[in-house]
Parts: sequence; C-alpha cells; structure tokens
Amino acid sequence: MSEQEEACMLSQQELLRIIEQGVENGRITPHLAAYIAAELLNTEAHSTGYDERIRFDEPAS
Repeated sequence: MSEQEEACMLSQQELLRIIEQGVENGRITPHLAAYIAAELLNTEAHSTGYDERIRFDEPAS
C-alpha cells in the first residue's frame, strides 16, 4: 500500500464517529449502523443491537 493510500484510510474510531453522525442526522438507520459497526469491530451483529426484521415505519430504499 502506498503512502498516499495509507493517508486516505480512516481509523476504526473515525469510521464509527462518521456512522454515529449519520444516525444523529437521520442519514443512516440505527439498525444499519449497528450492522456496519459489527462488521468494523469483527463481532456478531446481534451483539450491537442489530435486528434484521423489516421495519414498516422506515421508507424502502
């Protein structure tokens, strides 16, 4: 990996902060944020609060 590529990479903390901001401003749903966080942290999604049930109160994408 080149120095330029390394400089462009975000740390896990930075990515989690961005995800949290996305939830706060309504751009990312909480259950999707939990799934992404689980992938970043290499853990089971359900341990982060992720729930794969379809939500009818959220618009379909």
